This record gives sequence, C-alpha cells and structure tokens, in this order.
Amino acid sequence: MTDAFLTLFQWQNLLYLLLGTSVGIVVGGIPGLTSTMLIALTLPLTFHMDPVSAMTLLIGEYVGGISGGLVTAILLRMPGTPSSIVTTFDGYPMVQQGKAERALALGIFASVVGGLISWALLAGMSPSLARFALGFGPWEYCTLVLAALFMLAALTQGSLVRGLLGAAVGMALSLPGIDPSIGTPRLTFGSDALLSGFGLLPVLIGAFAISQELRDAAPFDVLEMRRMAEGEATFMAAQRISEDQLKALEETLAEMEACLDDVTRYDIADARFHAIIGEASGNQLLQALMRQLWDYRYGEMWSLWYNQTRSITNRRNTVLDHRRILAALQRGMPDIARTAMQAHMDQVNERFFALVME
Repeated sequence: MTDAFLTLFQWQNLLYLLLGTSVGIVVGGIPGLTSTMLIALTLPLTFHMDPVSAMTLLIGEYVGGISGGLVTAILLRMPGTPSSIVTTFDGYPMVQQGKAERALALGIFASVVGGLISWALLAGMSPSLARFALGFGPWEYCTLVLAALFMLAALTQGSLVRGLLGAAVGMALSLPGIDPSIGTPRLTFGSDALLSGFGLLPVLIGAFAISQELRDAAPFDVLEMRRMAEGEATFMAAQRISEDQLKALEETLAEMEACLDDVTRYDIADARFHAIIGEASGNQLLQALMRQLWDYRYGEMWSLWYNQTRSITNRRNTVLDHRRILAALQRGMPDIARTAMQAHMDQVNERFFALVME
C-alpha cells in the first residue's frame, strides 16, 4: 500500500490525474456524454503510456465524469449522468432560491466524501464483496428489485400513484431487447435497432432534459411575465420606497401571518402586498401590467391558484419569502430585493405547474 501511494504521488501521475479529472468533469456535465464514452475514446491513446500513468488517467476520467454530472443536474435540472438524478431533487430548488453556489459546493463536497468512503471500502473489502456477489441467485435479485421499488416509494415527491406509474413505464421500457434468460429477441417488433433495448441515458435525457427544455422554451407565458414584472417592480421600489409604504408592507405582512387559516383574507392581503410594491416602483407601465396579470389570476386560472393557496405550508412559505423581500426593501438593496421576489415567484410557478400536472 505504501509503495502504491509513493508511485501515485509522483508528479507525472498527479498531472495525469488532474488532467483526467478535469476532462471527466467537463464531459460528465454534458447530458448525453458519459465517462464510459470518454474512457473508450481515450483508451487507444494509453497503449504506449506507462501502465500506472494510463490507469491514473482513466480513473481520473471516470471519477470526474461521474462527479461532473451534478453540475447540470443542479443548475439546469438535467442530470449529466444517471448517478446525478437524485441531485436534481434538492440541487435545482436551491438554485431557484438563489443558492446555486451553496448547492454546487454541497454537491462537490458530498462527491468527494462519498468517493473517499467508497475507495476505502473497495480497498479493504473487495475479496469479501466478490465472494458475496458470486453467491447471488434469483431470490437475491428479486429482493434487490423489491428494495428498489420500496426506495422509489420513499423518494417519490407528490403523488405516490404517479411515482409508481413512472416506475411501471420505466420497467416497460427495459423489456425490449435480448432476453437474458433464453437469448431470444423480446418485444423488438422485428426492428434490429431494438435488439440492444432502450439505453438508460437516452431515456433519462428524454425524461429530464427535454421536459425542462419544453418548459424553458416558452418563458413569455402569464406566469413568467408576472415573475419578470414583479422582479423589476421590486428592483425599482427598493430605490424609492417611502417610510409610509414600508409601514404599510409591514402591516400587510402582519395581517397575512394573522390569517393563515383564512384563505380569503390571506389572499387579499397577499394581493395588497404586491400592489404596494407596484405603487412604490413609480412605474405606471409595470403597475398596469401587474394589475392585468393579477386580474387574469382571478379569471380562468383562479381555481388552480386557489387550490395552491389552500396549503397552509405554502402560505407560511410565502410569508417567509415576503419577509426576505421586505428586509431587502428596508435596507435599500435593489438587486437582492429583485432576486428575492423572483425566487418567490419561481416557487409559486413550480407549485402551479405541479397542480397542472396533477
């Protein structure tokens, strides 16, 4: 073990490790490219290299490729690698709250710690794990599948039925290809292209990346227009808001906190909070746009908005968001005020989209 460490820490091996990790992070951060592809492309270049340097380079590419997938998973909600899917659950919401740096730092830290722990376990338990894996049979594989379904139920956000339906679709997509038991084509419908089945990565890109692209491709809908108008109005209000208007915002926020159990009173107070900010902006065009968008809320989408505010947890979260906005206005910080308002509107839009999908 000591000789291995001394060999690894030679300057040329460290250079190859740095190079492999850097390239792996870049490739892993691109949805559709994997560390396996990178290693396959790099492998011919290592035929004439020193064996230790070649292995160091390839291992660096693999680790970097696996870790790089968290960058797009956090920033864009598009996992660069299959292992980064769960990162989208917590990382992307943090980005919407303006905590992108913290989300990336936590993701990288978790990747480093997980890599060190897995390396220690692999180095110390490889023989035992190999003997244990060789003893796996049909019953053990069946238990693993059941454990995966239980974990799916635990990780499903929102509707459990929707999560189980997604699992059923995933299992159906895994059926086409060569039957591993008898070696014959299964559900290929005479197509040679389906002999290898559906690749995991294309399916993940279709499930995550394309859905996010479709959502981002139409930003100028009612919800996005309201987000932009509210953000700009808050930015302007922070530069010219009066003491009376700040006092009115504080009173309105106190009323929202006092009537969390009364949806109608709460919603009226919420509308007044945004109206005061629009008035404080001093921009007549933004005020008219905000009034028009708010009136549209009471039109055909009212039932969905009303159902969204029925959750007392959502109402409490809105009050907390409004407190952050008010604090930025009181301190005269336009950029922070706009960011806080847009982060709040992002959360509102996410809850609205979730209701639409249900």
